[in-house]
Amino acid sequence: MTYGSAYTVYENFVIGRQLMMAEIVKGEQNHLESDLDDWRRRRRYAWFFIAVGALLFLIGPMATRPMYSLLGMLTIAVAAMVLKRVRTEMNVLGAGLAGEEAAILAFSELPSGYTVYSDLVVEWDGKSSQIDHVIVAPHGVFVVETKNIVGTIVGQTEEADWIQYKTTASGHTYEKRVYSPLKQVGTHVYRLAERLKEEGVRVWVQGIVYFSNPDVHLDVDGDSRMPMFLVSQGGAEKLLDYVENYEGKELSKDERRRIDRVLRESMFDPD
Repeated sequence: MTYGSAYTVYENFVIGRQLMMAEIVKGEQNHLESDLDDWRRRRRYAWFFIAVGALLFLIGPMATRPMYSLLGMLTIAVAAMVLKRVRTEMNVLGAGLAGEEAAILAFSELPSGYTVYSDLVVEWDGKSSQIDHVIVAPHGVFVVETKNIVGTIVGQTEEADWIQYKTTASGHTYEKRVYSPLKQVGTHVYRLAERLKEEGVRVWVQGIVYFSNPDVHLDVDGDSRMPMFLVSQGGAEKLLDYVENYEGKELSKDERRRIDRVLRESMFDPD
């Protein structure tokens, strides 16, 4: 087999593979990428003021102006604190972005006839919801809230606040309150369902929570109509199986068209 014919076989395989996979619809830029750009800009400003502070500190003795040195030290100290905050925020955003990309890769394994919309802002009644993913299947609509967090998450399904316990590299364990992703996705589901009603589409919207980081453990009590899947427990495969075997109402071509229009109009716009 020649190189050309071998490449043609591979190309046909790739095309065939793509035809058997779900359609992925993404905006020009993820909202997390936009936020990262903002923090990168702040990082540049922080380094600029550190350089200015260092210059003032050095000029002080030469110009016999000790206040210059003092001002330089103060500038460096403030800029260093800002830089520390910038690094923390960039790490959080980077982790979130990695989690969403991993989720998209998993969702792409759904068969043809499924469409995955990523990073949407759905507005209804003067309020908006930042939604990670919406999966439109032949038999239903699913809102997926993706969480790329680590540690142990403790809470009750009916409570709005959960506790996240994290252990640092030095062995120190600390806790912080996190908003329940079940409550979060519940709000997203409600607003999307109401928005679709405005377009004449009355369809049940099912919420799902997907924990995409293998280093998270859930200790959440109570029942919920919205399932939670952990990647460390085969969550990706279980989520796909849940969506494919969900007993919902078959969507008509007109309903699919209306849903598609609403979701594409809701894609995140960095401008």
